[in-house]
Amino acid sequence: MSAVRSSYITLYSSADKANNAYKAQIDVDSADVSWSAAQDLQLDFNSYQFKKADDSVFDLETRFGSLEADVVPANNSAAIAALQVDLAAETVSRTSGDTANGNLITAETSARTTSDTALTASIAAEASAARAAEAANGVLITAEETARIAGDAAEQTRAVAVEASLQSQITNILSNADPAVIDSIAELLAHANAADASLLASVATLQSDYAQLRLDFDALVAQ
Repeated sequence: MSAVRSSYITLYSSADKANNAYKAQIDVDSADVSWSAAQDLQLDFNSYQFKKADDSVFDLETRFGSLEADVVPANNSAAIAALQVDLAAETVSRTSGDTANGNLITAETSARTTSDTALTASIAAEASAARAAEAANGVLITAEETARIAGDAAEQTRAVAVEASLQSQITNILSNADPAVIDSIAELLAHANAADASLLASVATLQSDYAQLRLDFDALVAQ
């Protein structure tokens, strides 16, 4: 048994051997490769064709096509049939699902439209009721303001009149501006002082008479 050997041939389509973009390498493992004479071999990697010296062409694409055609058709047919069945089932399932989703979307759209319509109507009714209530409150507030203004004016008039009456009564009590109404404090003091003076005069007279009577009594006793 021969030892494992590796060989390779490097071909360049450019004089620049450092440019690997123009490098083609053929590796041969465990095989002997030799050329005993000049060989006319053309390799066209663009079309996957190999042209020999006798102008015969070996086409890799054609060969690969033949190899693919050699695959057992029955297996391919069964696989294709299974895929077609699965595809048909998936199509039916997806169609049914799409229909169900479409129905749900339609139902949801209808429900949302109905709810939105009802909500819009409720909002409009609430807004109308709020505006009516605000208008009514405005009327009540205006009426209350008018009543308060009238009440304040009436209270001011009444208070002024009562204060004037009280002031008149106080003035009459203090200085008797109107003698027919009531005696003033000054008049009461004058009356009291006059009564006191009269009482003091009477007491003085009585004292004088007592003293005289005492003298007369003493004179009679002395006789």
